[in-house]
Amino acid sequence: MEKEPLAVSTSVKISKHLNNILILRDLFFKGNLFPAYSDAMELPGCSGNYHPDYIGPVYDIPEGKIHECLKSIKEI
Repeated sequence: MEKEPLAVSTSVKISKHLNNILILRDLFFKGNLFPAYSDAMELPGCSGNYHPDYIGPVYDIPEGKIHECLKSIKEI
C-alpha cells in the first residue's frame, strides 16, 4: 500500500483550516466585524470591547450563531 505524499496531505489540511477561517470571516462580515469579534472573544473568557469607539455594538448576527460557528469549525 502506497502512502500519500506529505505535500498532498499537508495541503489538504491547510485548505481545510483556510476554509474554516473564511467561514468565520464571512459570519463576522454579515454584521459588523469588530463587535462580532468582541462577542467571540467573550466565549473563552476574554471579555471586553475589541473595537474602536466609533463603531456601535449593534449588528445582525443572531445570538448564539458565533458560538455555533466556532464549535462547528472546532475552535472551541
